[in-house]
Amino acid sequence: VRDLDKPRNVIPSPDTTFTTSMDALIDDPEIDIVVELAGGVEFPRTLITRALNSGKSVVTANKALLAEHGPELFELAADKGLGLYYEASVAGSIPIIQTLKESLAGNRIKALTGINCDRLAEEQKRGITIELGFAYLDLNPQLRLGIIDVPGHERFVKNMVSGAAGIDFVLLVIAADEGIMPHTREHLEICSLLGIRAGLVALTKTDMVEEEWLELVREEVQAYLA
Repeated sequence: VRDLDKPRNVIPSPDTTFTTSMDALIDDPEIDIVVELAGGVEFPRTLITRALNSGKSVVTANKALLAEHGPELFELAADKGLGLYYEASVAGSIPIIQTLKESLAGNRIKALTGINCDRLAEEQKRGITIELGFAYLDLNPQLRLGIIDVPGHERFVKNMVSGAAGIDFVLLVIAADEGIMPHTREHLEICSLLGIRAGLVALTKTDMVEEEWLELVREEVQAYLA
């Protein structure tokens, strides 16, 4: 940290150590992973290079650094048999990097494009949808799929209703670590009242729960939709 005496709105665990010394991190044999969130280019570049040379994997959100010095840093990480991870800072935290590196490694991908439906600063800051968001996907030259992103929070149910009117198909997103929430039930009831009968359930955050819990959530969803 820059300032050891700065007031912080967190209560660290008793074994948490704050330091202003990069050497304290790099030279500590108990530390296996360094997370870089400093910003800028030159200091993070030095920090990451030293961490990799010291046998520590690195997690960074610094896309500016990777755009300028990515090739040399990734090469260094590969030479050391370590990881240099940045996936959470890409595509709104959608986990696409690992998929591209592994599942789609044999494909020739020229570009990735997308539409960010969260236009408001408050939406991006809070990580939730407040106003309706609109996107599209061209399935073929004659067929375009229109997509409406509606709020999930119960406080914005009026916006959800206005967005749901006139749609033909629902993608119901349920987080595996939470299961069916009260607003999920509200949305399904609204869809039923609007006469929407077709849909698909997407279980997200499946990597954050144990397999036993995931199976319970699957059964809960199947029983509710039966």
